[in-house]
Amino acid sequence: MKRIIRILVCTLLLASLLASCEMAVNLQESNGRVTGIVQDSTNTTGVEGVLVSVSGLDITTTTDATGYFTISLPSGTHILHFTKIGFTFTEVSVTIASGNTVDIGSDGEDVVAYTPLSAGQIRIVLTWGENPADLDSHLYIPGIDQEIYYADKVATDDSANLDWDDTTSYGPETITITTQLSGTYYYSIYHFSGYGNLGTSSAVVKVYDDTGLIRTFTAATATGDGTKIWWRVFSLDGSVMTAQNSFSDTGW
Repeated sequence: MKRIIRILVCTLLLASLLASCEMAVNLQESNGRVTGIVQDSTNTTGVEGVLVSVSGLDITTTTDATGYFTISLPSGTHILHFTKIGFTFTEVSVTIASGNTVDIGSDGEDVVAYTPLSAGQIRIVLTWGENPADLDSHLYIPGIDQEIYYADKVATDDSANLDWDDTTSYGPETITITTQLSGTYYYSIYHFSGYGNLGTSSAVVKVYDDTGLIRTFTAATATGDGTKIWWRVFSLDGSVMTAQNSFSDTGW
């Protein structure tokens, strides 16, 4: 009798173990994988020790010495957050299917580590969809009468600079005003290359100061003909930011 009981117990334990293994395999098969490299905005080198977390899920990982990370996630759309002392980051949305791998940077926005802003400083972050492939940020600087963009990235007085120029879809492309001058700044987006147009680009411009996000502009809500090559986004004079949010044949 005892032998029969032992056999039954062993059978139940084996069945439970097999069921657990099957559940683990099914869970693994239902997951996808997200990979990417977190890069320093000032020199594009990888940033080690960045904590990667996911909204609503108790799943984290950390970047290695090259800034690389990989994380397994359930299928669906997720928001990734990045944290490291001494840097600020923008969150990244990623959509993944079961069994697939999404490489951020190739399939979506680059992950960029920025230095924190001080009082009076402004950071302008442009992101967009897969097409057009290359949208360019342009900022006119008063006082020194200079426009910074991909071909002239740093203001002559070092008061502003193009931190990150993305040419392969998605962005981000960022400009930072480190010292705000007297007068009116003008910020606009140019459709440099790639098929599609600004109106269908899913372009979004987010403006930050030392307190966080202060303004958001979307090409989808801009006025005028979205096939034109310029999107005039906003002007800035001191603390007054004025939305233009219209398409045009020319910049400012």
